[in-house]
Amino acid sequence: MRLTEQEAATIDFRNACRAVEAAAFAERDKQQARDGWKAGRVRPYLITYALDRHGLYGPEVDEACGTAEPAVDEWEAGVRYPTWPQFKALAALTMYPLGHFLRDADPIPFEAMSLRFHLKPGEKPPPEPVLCFEPEAIWVATGTFRCPWCHRGVRTVMPECLFCPHCGAAQMDGESVRTMGGAGFAQCPDCGGRWPVEVATEGAKQ
Repeated sequence: MRLTEQEAATIDFRNACRAVEAAAFAERDKQQARDGWKAGRVRPYLITYALDRHGLYGPEVDEACGTAEPAVDEWEAGVRYPTWPQFKALAALTMYPLGHFLRDADPIPFEAMSLRFHLKPGEKPPPEPVLCFEPEAIWVATGTFRCPWCHRGVRTVMPECLFCPHCGAAQMDGESVRTMGGAGFAQCPDCGGRWPVEVATEGAKQ
């Protein structure tokens, strides 16, 4: 049975609409993933999980991710943070979506798993999963703004949430923090640390 011109045109139109919608969703997911990467939300143990699931190891993994040994090992240890291109290459290599590496769910403790009963006498349990990256590693990879005096990063997890570059305390009311340190300065109500308000404002935009 042949389609009429009208039926064929309708199907083509619907397919085009679906393609546009899929592209919009993909772009939205990519932007959300980039925001999560920028905020330091990549989880090292999820990198380990994805690599182990596919049996990926060795210098070939580093090369496929656009880096060199021991970078990927350091990602898994949480002491080096992948750049955005490296993060995308990792997702492509492991065939996991970018959002997989940003999940907030904590892993199940080994003691709560039945696998503990399969350990042979004298065999050690697997190492504890690394839950997050070192702050300095995140700041280096993401180019986060730093305090000109203490050189610690200023970063945000939400537009209204500001991190003190001195003590690391999260201040939910970032706007008041930016105005309480005197002219041109933000001030942390916890430790009293002060830093230029321009740095705080620019850090919040990242």
